[in-house]
Amino acid sequence: MRQTGILAAAAAYALTHNFPQLPRVHALAKRLEAGLEEIGVTILSRAETCMVFYDPSPVGTTFEEIADRASALPEPLILGGSRLVVHIQTSDSAVDDVLAVVRTLAEEKKAAGFVKPELANIVIKDVYVRRVPKAMT
Repeated sequence: MRQTGILAAAAAYALTHNFPQLPRVHALAKRLEAGLEEIGVTILSRAETCMVFYDPSPVGTTFEEIADRASALPEPLILGGSRLVVHIQTSDSAVDDVLAVVRTLAEEKKAAGFVKPELANIVIKDVYVRRVPKAMT
């Protein structure tokens, strides 16, 4: 392989700038997980690194509703389904915004009469649910 300096430079940059940010990213993912649990959402796979898998049905909402609300925020968020990924570029306010959207929807559903189903009735088919954006349908 010739001229590998560009690869070495990328690796050096990642080790110097990105690697030190991983503890913050993991803490942010844990905060997202805890916030979702506090709202009443089911956590399907815990935040061991930078991802949280969740199911919003116990609070009466869907991935589609959450994604629509998140995309309408002043600083839009693009959400794709059951997997929420926190990156080094993810801000604290982005996590706050996701939690506020889910919390608001849960409160609206509860005010409209939604009652959380019994745990025995909840069947989880797949942890990774991908949402197809409306533009693609």
